[in-house]
Amino acid sequence: MIFRKALIIVLLLVFAAFTPALLLKSEKNSYSKGDSIVLSGFCDSGENRISAETEGKIVFDEQVICDVKGFKFSYPTTFLDPSGSWKITLSSPETESSVLLRVEPTSDSAFFRITFLSPAEFNFSRGEFVFVSVEVLDAGEPVDNAQVVFFDAFSRKINLKNSGNGIYDLNYSVPYNAPTGQWNLLVVAQKETDSGKIIGGERKIPAEISPARFDFVIIEPSKPAYEQSDAIPFKFNVFYPNGTKLDSTNLKQVEVIAGDQNYIAELNTNNEYVLSYIPNQSGNIDARIIATDTAGNESQYSVQVTVTCPITCFLKNWGLIILVFVLVVAIITRLFYHKTKLNLELMRLKSEKEKTTQLIKNLQLEYFGKGIMPSSSYKSNLLNYKSKLIEIDEQLNQLQKKLSEEK
Repeated sequence: MIFRKALIIVLLLVFAAFTPALLLKSEKNSYSKGDSIVLSGFCDSGENRISAETEGKIVFDEQVICDVKGFKFSYPTTFLDPSGSWKITLSSPETESSVLLRVEPTSDSAFFRITFLSPAEFNFSRGEFVFVSVEVLDAGEPVDNAQVVFFDAFSRKINLKNSGNGIYDLNYSVPYNAPTGQWNLLVVAQKETDSGKIIGGERKIPAEISPARFDFVIIEPSKPAYEQSDAIPFKFNVFYPNGTKLDSTNLKQVEVIAGDQNYIAELNTNNEYVLSYIPNQSGNIDARIIATDTAGNESQYSVQVTVTCPITCFLKNWGLIILVFVLVVAIITRLFYHKTKLNLELMRLKSEKEKTTQLIKNLQLEYFGKGIMPSSSYKSNLLNYKSKLIEIDEQLNQLQKKLSEEK
């Protein structure tokens, strides 16, 4: 039992000996702008770094060399550093140690009044040009020849150009892969007076960065309509809002979805997206272009294409239906025609019978009533008329029988 406990203790000591140990301490919890932040601690030999971050902005990131006595590190703050809560981190590939401290503004560091003149809106998209313009005043008077810096979306310090009369500006292009979400647009300034004193100012406003919205310029299809047997060419450009082309540098995929068909567009030597679409249906086709870059920006654009059907396509798609329709119409027509023909013949025979009956009546009137017809003529004509009636009755009986069978 004693041996087992001793073995566990030895293993723990060995593990502790090989476990990287990091310790970071700050001389104070709060500093003023212009102070030097003094840090110390312990770390293993090897690659160690110390960095400072505030509100997503990296203030510094430097390598630290450690020895058996530990390390000491000092960072001299200036009026061009942001005030607020700073997170200082000592890190190695295996672990890290952090401290929180505050960097407070002073009356000198907040001496200038900085006013944002532009942008008017603080909702930006990736790949968009943003005109940043500020006015720097000292007791209402313009301040020229100052160093005015703003922190971009990647925490880089970028100098604003002195445009005179206290105005400092820059046409900034938001990177296509800038972090999306809340972003404090921070501008700081400092200037050395004639007496050698450093004074400055600081101003920040909340902003928001959203994914880029691509612009599409369609070159082809250029015709209003194509036949289904045609290969429809697609050629188009995709741009970021600042006019930069989406090219192979940061392209993930550009596809075209037309009906139930998907095509991947390819880049030609002019950085134009091209493909050939062979439609499998006719009518109005809504072809959707979907562009995506490596940063996750995605946009869609619809192209309306009319696909017509030539005679061969028409016969292929509708030939069987047309054939069935023609056969049905022919059968119906034949049946209807035959029945109509029989009815017309029936009407003709009935009319013929009425005429013959009337002729017999007229014959009898002339012979019996008027007595003007010889007996031989009367008998001869009467025989003819009665023979004709018998013939008509036989035909009527046959027709009526046919009609009754077809009902």
